[in-house]
Amino acid sequence: MNNTHTHHITPLWIYLAVASALMVLTIITVAVSNIDLGGFNVLVALGIASIKALLVAFFFMQLWWDKKIYLTIFSTAMLFLT
Repeated sequence: MNNTHTHHITPLWIYLAVASALMVLTIITVAVSNIDLGGFNVLVALGIASIKALLVAFFFMQLWWDKKIYLTIFSTAMLFLT
């Protein structure tokens, strides 16, 4: 059995950029919740939440650098859940 898996070290700036994007998306979610869009408020909130979940999974859970099948499965599941 060939164990050639290498570990990926993510630069700090990527973590800071993703954390900043999550904060901005949270602020957008709060701002949109104060606007009356009727039934679309739920759709917008779920869309933003899905984007945030993808960011967390891709970068904090290292799916971006893992086997692409895991990335594809997770992304497809999030698409169907959205």
